[in-house]
Amino acid sequence: MASDTESLEYPTFGTTRGTTIFDSDESTRVRIAGFKHPWIAGAGLSLAFLILGQALILERHPDGSSRWLELSPDTYEYVAMIEGKGATAPFKHRLLVPFLASLLPLPPLEALRAITWASLLIGYTVLFVFLRRLQIPTTAAVIAMLAVFASTRNLLLIQNPFITDAFSLMTLTLMLSSLAADRPGRFGVFAVLGVMAREDCLFAAPAFLTTKRWRAGLTITGLTLLVFLVPRVLAPDQAYQPPDFRQLLSWQYYAQVYLAFGFLWFAAISGLIFGRLRMPRGFYFLTLLLLGGSCLSTLFAGDTVRMFLPLLPIMAVFWAGLFQRLARYRVHLALWLVVIVTAPVLALPNEVLPVPTEGLQDLEDWYRRFKWPILAHQVAGLALVVKTAYLLSQPGSGRPDHPSLSAPRRP
Repeated sequence: MASDTESLEYPTFGTTRGTTIFDSDESTRVRIAGFKHPWIAGAGLSLAFLILGQALILERHPDGSSRWLELSPDTYEYVAMIEGKGATAPFKHRLLVPFLASLLPLPPLEALRAITWASLLIGYTVLFVFLRRLQIPTTAAVIAMLAVFASTRNLLLIQNPFITDAFSLMTLTLMLSSLAADRPGRFGVFAVLGVMAREDCLFAAPAFLTTKRWRAGLTITGLTLLVFLVPRVLAPDQAYQPPDFRQLLSWQYYAQVYLAFGFLWFAAISGLIFGRLRMPRGFYFLTLLLLGGSCLSTLFAGDTVRMFLPLLPIMAVFWAGLFQRLARYRVHLALWLVVIVTAPVLALPNEVLPVPTEGLQDLEDWYRRFKWPILAHQVAGLALVVKTAYLLSQPGSGRPDHPSLSAPRRP
């Protein structure tokens, strides 16, 4: 019989091999309020994000008005690979996306953009459904996805769709979903595909070992490492750059780390502490792997903000846990919506603020031009984090008073 709610099946964690929160068990079925078809809802939400991002954020262009809006050096490397020419390391080792782009009946830049858009559409959709399968109420899941969209790290994917970052985000999200579902085959396929596009997925590969399926976990880790090493052994990087530990002594390094998510870093920490989510096996180990891998990557790369891309799906889970606990505080939840929705207008050059973009050499130049509004916005966000932590630390906090925001109810 038709229903306004979606019936999703989540048994408790079992002690038997392969039992996960995503397996089916009639005796533990729960009914979750929200969209009847979460995949359709997730795809619609994702498509809306892409359309909004394209309309709002100024995209890089071959004839960009400044260095920040011109095509990045990475893009020229990928275009050369699509055209069958040589490229330098590490780009020449990221074979998959240029190969896929070469198969499309489109010019190189258009092919790269199409892959980015398709990757974001799939990645956002899978992430939304993953949140719903964690029994996150629809409202909290939607607000968490808005936070994903509004984060500086995500907006950079829209600002520069001509690189491999979005494909990497998609595969990492699919790996997270496969880990939660205890599907070693899918997890391994996505790990291998991901590492062929960008190195981030290599950090996530050992996470399957937490399932204690040692043969599968070791096979996945070893195969992913092999796929990573083979092209680098056959075509070694002649200009290897050692890690730059000196930047750890500079305050600018930590400022760039902060800018990846801004006050949403602390919102994620609050979600970790107060979210009370029942995480799938291996989630926290995966979080540590991706956090460590992202920090390690910053020592080799010049763009610190971009290196925290792997954390985006993890952050979404913590944000969703936080917003789930705020169900009874409607005004407070509305304030969160305000600071999240206004974030994209200040994060990157956009169509809303009619400001000349000439002379923008890097993202820091944009922040200097809007220093005081950006600081005010960050202070407001941080103050909201503190207030939220105080509210949720009180006895009896976070009890929902509205059905659409309530925790899952058993039929």
